[in-house]
Amino acid sequence: MLLAFASVLAASPMKGSYEEGKEFSFSLVQAAMKEAQALSVDPDFVSGDFDEKKARQQLLNGESPENEVSSFVGSTEHLSNRQRSAIDENEDYFERSEEVTQNPIEALNHVVVEEGVTYEIEKCKQSGESFPQEVVRTLAVEVTHTPEVIEVKRRCQGHRFDHTYGKGKKAKKKYNELEANLSTDREVDWYGVSLKGRRVTADWRHYNNVSSCDLFNETRTVVQEEAWEESDHWQWAGLSESEAGSPDVNLVAQECIELEEAREVNGRSVYRKCWKDRLVFVVHPNPMNACLSLKGRRCSLLERKCLKETPHGCLLWENTYKCFKEGHSHLQSLDGDSVFGLGGEIDTLEEEPNTSFGHAAATLSLFSEIEKELESNGGNAQEARLFTPQVKKCKKAIGGDLILDCCQSMRGVANDLYLSKCNAEEKALAAMRRDGLCHYIGKKTNSTLGLKTSTTHVYACFGSKIARVLQEQARKQLGISWGSAKNPNLSPLSPEQIAQLDLSTMDLSELVEDQWNSIGTSFIERLQGLTVSRDSIELKMEES
Repeated sequence: MLLAFASVLAASPMKGSYEEGKEFSFSLVQAAMKEAQALSVDPDFVSGDFDEKKARQQLLNGESPENEVSSFVGSTEHLSNRQRSAIDENEDYFERSEEVTQNPIEALNHVVVEEGVTYEIEKCKQSGESFPQEVVRTLAVEVTHTPEVIEVKRRCQGHRFDHTYGKGKKAKKKYNELEANLSTDREVDWYGVSLKGRRVTADWRHYNNVSSCDLFNETRTVVQEEAWEESDHWQWAGLSESEAGSPDVNLVAQECIELEEAREVNGRSVYRKCWKDRLVFVVHPNPMNACLSLKGRRCSLLERKCLKETPHGCLLWENTYKCFKEGHSHLQSLDGDSVFGLGGEIDTLEEEPNTSFGHAAATLSLFSEIEKELESNGGNAQEARLFTPQVKKCKKAIGGDLILDCCQSMRGVANDLYLSKCNAEEKALAAMRRDGLCHYIGKKTNSTLGLKTSTTHVYACFGSKIARVLQEQARKQLGISWGSAKNPNLSPLSPEQIAQLDLSTMDLSELVEDQWNSIGTSFIERLQGLTVSRDSIELKMEES
């Protein structure tokens, strides 16, 4: 291909080579498209008989078409490569992407020439993308046998000797013999021996359960019943039970892969509905993007380095950017001979880096939110309590057969399916978390009879993202704790506390992103809309 292109340039006059080169490249694109259309494609991808209900059910069941493409796209290797080579949204060429799309010929006829431009290197950290994680759980059943215990008691009925001898000497001898034996027998509880003339009598009784007693009553008492105790424990592979219990790990599918049957465990037949299942979660890394502050500075991504690598993907990236610092640039026309530096029209565009708009707009949005809070409190700055959070809770139970996940924060069919089993507060929390209105406080364990049954996750939620960000940053500067899941600290901010804050050191990256997204088509209109100033707020506080 390169040789063919070189031959075209050599055979054509220099002045017309640019147009011929463009025509040649377009012909190559057309040829490539024809070859792509000629490739064989899986009929399932192009068939008009698309079964929407079947596809929906496959999504709910965590199923996917069995083909090479879907296997590759869902592989961990592809996910990792896609994250490492991701195109960053702050790339400078996105600035002209819309222009190029609308008028490609005109855009291709110009090139940006920079003069006196200097750059600086910026590094920032960014959380990784959410990724699916498959978990296989195997049920381990322990069976403990406690045998029956029977207590046997032998109670002596008592013994008697009564005999009359013909001679007194024999009677005396027998009397002495009985007295000697019974008095030294340790198994005899009590006894009595008497001699009256030639008649000798003796009565005695043994202790219970002695071996020498041959006249007894036996009683059998069951002091411990026979018992079989079964305990179930799921063995996790892929994620631990603790990791899956996080509110940032959401269940999207569950499927039993070893169905109900009876198995012998420790000599006993044990029946379970499912012995092994497959779970599919979506893992959301802790949201963080310190790179948002670089938006609008004409930055180009140079390198991505993973700081927290896991077998499932990267949880934290360090991005290195080359950002415009100072200088100017101009568009140079590529018409005719100017391709080779022989002339052409030059339109100079002086540029100054705008590095402060995002943070300034975010700061102004904070002032606007504070003003709204003051007005909602009647304008009384002395008694005002600003940005009071509300506690919201959701429950997760993932240890047993039926998994309950009411801490969903995603969108879509699977999310709605699992939230349908949850209460109104948990559904509202899911929507507020998606909109970035909640701060995670912690979790607490729920148990019954000493056994863990579920986990409750606790959040502090606000009426706006700005309120949440301000509370988080204010608590960092003022040293105010959020408390614990059992005793959350839901205290508001007072005007005195807000007056102590240093807004210049706050991390407002989330708000910066929102401000850029809300600019719309007119940058000037956005600037004109930001009319709230710090002076106006301080004036209202003084008037109160």
